[in-house]
Amino acid sequence: MLKKMSIIVVVVVFALAPVAQAVDIDINDDLVPDSLVAGNVFNLAFVTSQSVTQGEVGVTIPSVMDSDNNTDINYYNMWVTDFANNYGSTGNLVAGKGWDWKIIGSTSGTSAKNNTALGASTPLYNVNGGLIATGSDDLWDGSILIPMNTTETGGNNEQEVSTGTQTNGDRTNNPLGSHPSRGHGGDTDGDWIYKTDNSDANSKVYAMSEELTVTGTRIPEPATMSLLVMGGLGVLARRRRRRA
Repeated sequence: MLKKMSIIVVVVVFALAPVAQAVDIDINDDLVPDSLVAGNVFNLAFVTSQSVTQGEVGVTIPSVMDSDNNTDINYYNMWVTDFANNYGSTGNLVAGKGWDWKIIGSTSGTSAKNNTALGASTPLYNVNGGLIATGSDDLWDGSILIPMNTTETGGNNEQEVSTGTQTNGDRTNNPLGSHPSRGHGGDTDGDWIYKTDNSDANSKVYAMSEELTVTGTRIPEPATMSLLVMGGLGVLARRRRRRA
């Protein structure tokens, strides 16, 4: 009897346990790369068009980071999330999505690799549909496929970027919160994430979205739809001629 009750308790606990909700994105959203289909998962990344220490940028949390003292990774994650969802809504391609974002950077207590938690084979794209890496293994192998220079608006920003991170995703000796080391948005070798040490902290940062799941059915482009209609009319005409 006791054994049966234990089993029942376990079942109830599992039933009541919160289930992680997938973040869906419709396949017809412009942010979904053309190569993906329903059921695929991916992450997005961009380099901020504004510096974290530049001053007021329209976000709801304090926009000026105390880069000499702030070692809490959650603060940086909050900043990029608020920036992605609220800054420059007229030109910001990810504004208003409500997604969580993580900084691709390391503090003394948290590495960029662990903070972003990109899947081993989950592709990472920029907001223009460019493939940056095929997964975490590719992201942290010392090079990326294209420069990480695309901003939240889809424009380019090839500047130094505060990361505090080595090419393998671990922190450097100068992590965020201590005049962090930098990468460069225009590079595809290891310099994209780790190029210089002890730089001025007034710089841009990289942001990565939470994992997104593609849903829905792709609607054909107008030109494709026209061809389909014309093809259908042609088939109909041929059938009518045969009947005649």
